[in-house]
Amino acid sequence: MKKGKILSAFLMSLCLALSVGFLASCNPTEGSGSDSGSGNGGGTGGEFTGLTFTSSSSASIDEKSFTLSLDMKADKTLTLTAECTGEASSGGGGGFPGGGFPGGDFPFSATEMTGTAAVPATPFAGAAADGTDSSEEETDYSQYNFTQSGTWSEETGYGYTFVLNGETIHVNYDVYASVHYFYYAPSTTIDGTEATASSAVKMQSDMDTSYQKKLASDYEIYEARTCEYHFYGGAESFGGNLNVTDIYLMPDGSAVDMTGRDSITYKTGTWEEAGGVFTVTFDTTVLTSETSTDGNGYRFEYSGGSSGGPFGGSSSYFVYSEKADGTFYTSADFAA
Repeated sequence: MKKGKILSAFLMSLCLALSVGFLASCNPTEGSGSDSGSGNGGGTGGEFTGLTFTSSSSASIDEKSFTLSLDMKADKTLTLTAECTGEASSGGGGGFPGGGFPGGDFPFSATEMTGTAAVPATPFAGAAADGTDSSEEETDYSQYNFTQSGTWSEETGYGYTFVLNGETIHVNYDVYASVHYFYYAPSTTIDGTEATASSAVKMQSDMDTSYQKKLASDYEIYEARTCEYHFYGGAESFGGNLNVTDIYLMPDGSAVDMTGRDSITYKTGTWEEAGGVFTVTFDTTVLTSETSTDGNGYRFEYSGGSSGGPFGGSSSYFVYSEKADGTFYTSADFAA
């Protein structure tokens, strides 16, 4: 009996010790949280241990698809890694995931569409039993992988600046999502020819909530706080949502177009002013300003999307310049 009590007490003590140890191991120590400290990437004591940026979508360069990642190093250097994953999607099918319709398959079978039994297609010459073309060798896409190096600096209160492949990039901070981000169109040599991505892709960091404490009280994204003119407007899009467009005219003669809400299309172009008239060019799109009745404001008639698609073409709308009080001109400020 005595031995039983002693054994029971021993087992209870052992269980208690194990429970305390388990709880201690589950409870994070100070400074070991998942949020990075002021862009420290999880470092402690203010030591910078790096942020990693990844592309939210693939970059298409010379009809090849690349996934991108970028690492910030403590020695103020950057490394961009681009991995070629195959041929870029041709896009057809109205933009649904999977190449046309949800799941990537046509939603009706041949029998449902015609009311007759489907007839199997005859394989083309050279096709294997599984439908693949045995006459073509599999491409080693890793030969197109590439890296780029650069440097970074920080402007206190306003975020990071990258110099990557000779290009200066101002990194913005999303105060709602607590992430750093920028848009980038990489260039590389493919089969002996220099090529650039068909459009810029968004590069976004891991969550960095503590960076909010470092922001200046007047923080705005780089384009908004440094532009000479800011134009804003939008039009109703599919589903009744407002398709927002911000156009920033920068001091160096460049123009930036950010169109969209959750998913932004980012474009760059040029602008100039002559005789009180502004001309902005994005690729083949040329915008010419109209002056407000008070002589101080401007607007562009703008169409940011392409025609076609499953929900119809895009319609023109106006984007208006900013007033001194921070609001924007409206149609009422212009002659009918």
